[in-house]
Amino acid sequence: MTHPAVGNSLPGVAIAVALAPPLAVVGVTLESGAFAFAGGAFLLFLTNLVGIVVASGITYVVSGYSPWSHVERAGESGRRSLVLVGVALALIVLPLGIIGDDIVDAATFQSRADETVEGWLGPGTDYQVVQVRIFGESVEVVIAGPGEAPDPEELANELAETIDRKIILELSVIPEEHFSIEVPRPS
Repeated sequence: MTHPAVGNSLPGVAIAVALAPPLAVVGVTLESGAFAFAGGAFLLFLTNLVGIVVASGITYVVSGYSPWSHVERAGESGRRSLVLVGVALALIVLPLGIIGDDIVDAATFQSRADETVEGWLGPGTDYQVVQVRIFGESVEVVIAGPGEAPDPEELANELAETIDRKIILELSVIPEEHFSIEVPRPS
């Protein structure tokens, strides 16, 4: 609306891309009983909706399509609208902040666990880390290599200290063998 060169369908496409998929995920996850995923998808929908409203309002005012003087002349209804948008922003920011903090904590724990497992194996081993995953109290570690693996109890204690919480270590060791056989050419 602010630039005639941009097609009229572009805002509709942008809104459809931002709003329809999260709502579809909400429906599918509710049907399957995955309520936590439905809540996350609904939060994404609300975030996108509030983002569209805020970005549109700012764009209209900055571009002069709807000057600030129009907002000021709207009086009480304009102020109520701004307060409503502010409250919506605050309600969205709180859960996003909590989720963001959880993501940062999980990434920090994951990084520390990876480093701890690498350190536990040490530089002189032929074992390699295949996977390290953290699920709540459970830490799943998969290593592969030849010979005898280092002491798993030592790893469990190091992980608990590094992550600074109770853990249950699930260690899987994949044995690795290497054969080199030379067969002379049959006569």
